[in-house]
Amino acid sequence: MNPTKTAYMVYYQDISGSGYQWSEQALTHELGQKIVDAGTTVERRVLAGVYVLLYVAAWCVTGGMKRRTGQT
Repeated sequence: MNPTKTAYMVYYQDISGSGYQWSEQALTHELGQKIVDAGTTVERRVLAGVYVLLYVAAWCVTGGMKRRTGQT
């Protein structure tokens, strides 16, 4: 009635010591092992909160300029 599902996870960890890590699910144990055996490096993909805050700040500044000049 309640089948179990096995999830295979590949964990990545930054070797610079910053503590950054993320994981990716592999469909099978063999596919996960192939990812590990390949040993390829991956680029860090992060959208930090700072970028979002800078975007919002820029949006507010440009919106404020349009209101002052009467542009729509």
